[in-house]
Amino acid sequence: MIFEEILKPRELTNENVSIRLTVLFLLKNSLSKTFFAQNLEKYLAQTIDDIKKIPEEQIEEFFDLQPVIDFWYYTKLLGHKDDYKPKDKLIKQFISKKKIENVKNPVQAIFMYCYIRALIACDRKKYSYLKKYIDFLKLMIENDDEVYGYYLTHSIFYDIKFGKIKSKPISSLKSLKKLDTYCEDKLEFNRGNVDLIGEILLCCNLLKAFYFPHYSNMIKCIKKVRNVSDFHERGVLTAVLYQQKNLN
Repeated sequence: MIFEEILKPRELTNENVSIRLTVLFLLKNSLSKTFFAQNLEKYLAQTIDDIKKIPEEQIEEFFDLQPVIDFWYYTKLLGHKDDYKPKDKLIKQFISKKKIENVKNPVQAIFMYCYIRALIACDRKKYSYLKKYIDFLKLMIENDDEVYGYYLTHSIFYDIKFGKIKSKPISSLKSLKKLDTYCEDKLEFNRGNVDLIGEILLCCNLLKAFYFPHYSNMIKCIKKVRNVSDFHERGVLTAVLYQQKNLN
């Protein structure tokens, strides 16, 4: 079963621990009663403990920064203050006015967008100036249909802090409406798009938007999946299928 797989001990890498942390954080916020009833809190606590056990990895690539920022973001939302904050030197190495202006493609742009949203959430006073670059990044993101889909899901995730905020911000509802159009015009419901389809379902579940026009078709699509090798995809499917089982 996919859910048990995500909880199994794995090699302690930034990516593996970050994905497990994301899944458990989502489930804690979206299914809190079930989360505690099934004693998943111990896995969340263990995952946070694992962060400091990860062999130190040299962060040399822009994309490798994501798990490190995720650790700070999720643990701060869980009440750990700045215990897992990355060094300022590391953040400055990859995120600055010049670095943002030198973003070359939609994939880099969506990662930078996520970094900015997370940093602002972690330290608004220090990083709120980065908000002015979001429109610039969005223009680049819109040049790639697949990346734009991930932009819409992540705009919702960060608006509601991956389920911690229980209200439905107007900005998230607008993004959900855009996702409806996106599913209609740009998204094929096939195996190759299961990761993105799973993220859209997560957004619907977190917003309790079960009325979403494509909801049932997306559920049918992910339930057909049998083999999952990509750990990010496994994490997304774990979260959405666990939600689905316990929402019914």
